[in-house]
Amino acid sequence: MAHKIKLKQEFEEFEIGDKVYRMYLSDQKIKDFMKGFEDLSKVALSVEKDKESIEQASGLAKELFNLLFGEKTGEEIYELCGNSTYVIMDVFRQIIPVVHAKIDDMKDLEVKKYTE
Repeated sequence: MAHKIKLKQEFEEFEIGDKVYRMYLSDQKIKDFMKGFEDLSKVALSVEKDKESIEQASGLAKELFNLLFGEKTGEEIYELCGNSTYVIMDVFRQIIPVVHAKIDDMKDLEVKKYTE
């Protein structure tokens, strides 16, 4: 008799506004997300009150959402956030712990492989 292996869900869903977005958890997506968020964080830290730096941050945020959830979601989510870079950054602050939890889960599995 074969052992049935239950696969973990390969995506996470996020409800933003009144729409559900799906982020797939492939290795490449996670790497791309972490790199994109790192870039966005650097820009956000340097955002001053000038129009150019705010536009750069909102542009990176939209690109990152496109990467996470699919084409054209960046503009859609930016509009849901009232066209506010401040609000869209808060959305990322809520997504980051979920991604980190998945990465930590992978690390735990790796450690357990050698300790059991």
